[in-house]
Amino acid sequence: MDGVVRNKIQTLVCSEIAGRPLDRVNSEANAMMQKIQENTTRYCADKGVTLDYIGWAGTFTFDKDVQQAINDRYTAQTIAPYLATLETKAVIDALNRWDGHAPANLSLWWLPSGIGDFLSRVLKSEPNKAAIDAPKPDAKK
Repeated sequence: MDGVVRNKIQTLVCSEIAGRPLDRVNSEANAMMQKIQENTTRYCADKGVTLDYIGWAGTFTFDKDVQQAINDRYTAQTIAPYLATLETKAVIDALNRWDGHAPANLSLWWLPSGIGDFLSRVLKSEPNKAAIDAPKPDAKK
């Protein structure tokens, strides 16, 4: 079993993986395992062996660069629906940390649409000094 049958299963697994685009291998793993089990059961029956079960340990992995690309793509697809929220949170966090002083340098390219235009207009207009100047320490104290 560890030799002939194992080698047959590895051949069937390789055939199933090679017959699919890389993007579909993990999503079709269950269908592949069913087909592998059916073919292996038939192969063993022809040799007089009854096969009850084929297990699979672990997941499919690929060489380092390909696996990293798969992992990066998965991360990007998983986070994509939340990007607008994360961008808004970053702006809110930045505004919460603002000390009320105009920055020495300012680049608005990274801000979400609309906020950059708004801040450009605010920075070009005459600022309300009471709103951005820090209170002065009392000279008498």
